[in-house]
Amino acid sequence: MLYDYHMDFPEPQFSALSPLHSQAHKFETSSQVISATHPQLFSFLKLCFFFLTCQQGAATLQGGPMVGESGNQDDLIPRALKSGKGSSSSKDPKSSQRSTTLKITVRNLAYLQPMSGFFVMAHNAHATPLFQLGEPATDALATLAEEGDASALVNMFSEMETTGVDQSSIGVFSNGGPLTPFESLTFEVKVSKKYPYVSFASMAINTNDCFIGINARELVPGMSFTVPGYDSGTEENNEDCGFIPGPFCQDINTDSAAAGNGEGVVHVHRGVHGVADLIPAELDWRNPMLLVTVE
Repeated sequence: MLYDYHMDFPEPQFSALSPLHSQAHKFETSSQVISATHPQLFSFLKLCFFFLTCQQGAATLQGGPMVGESGNQDDLIPRALKSGKGSSSSKDPKSSQRSTTLKITVRNLAYLQPMSGFFVMAHNAHATPLFQLGEPATDALATLAEEGDASALVNMFSEMETTGVDQSSIGVFSNGGPLTPFESLTFEVKVSKKYPYVSFASMAINTNDCFIGINARELVPGMSFTVPGYDSGTEENNEDCGFIPGPFCQDINTDSAAAGNGEGVVHVHRGVHGVADLIPAELDWRNPMLLVTVE
């Protein structure tokens, strides 16, 4: 079926200075041939050219360039938007200071291995690592891993005001006592572009020097992962209740001491083997020890 596109429209007018003057001249030259051989096609092309002319006029009124000035599609964007004026995408100078509050839940997965309060901080790459596998533990981490006492870590990182630690984030979280098996603890920590990393640590208190923690992890809502038990390497695993602060040993000794003679570096803990007072059938575990979820 053929459609009759023949319609009468006013002839477009162009001044000698119009950016479309040369285009119009080419159109008029070729239109003589088309109108003689294909009158219906000529009427349709004439209609298209009329609407193109109207579009160019609208772009000019908005302060934008005419099509054909550079051949770049970006020229269709008004100059005011290209220069950033009136745009909502301009950079906010305070964006680097904005913080996000993460809701972190940790769940004890280890049977009969309660955990001490969790030391937590937000920091950047300039901060001293909380721990590193294969490297010696700090004295402050050793105190946590052997005694379940996080105060030395709080003091250590509170003194680092200019070395990459967000002082407002430092804290120790608990439910009022040890985190018992299969119990959960939820705490909040703020991260930002300046302080994007989270580190935390807690002791498995029915051991000589086992701790659970993460070092310099960039956490985002929706994450879920497990954490193994680590050995601080600062005390030998003699499994003697005289050196273990946990509830399993309370009937034997409520004032544990440090045994020393550790392996020397932080490594994955080997569990309980029954070399002294600890009973593997009750206290041993297979990693992981902790489930972490982030909201």
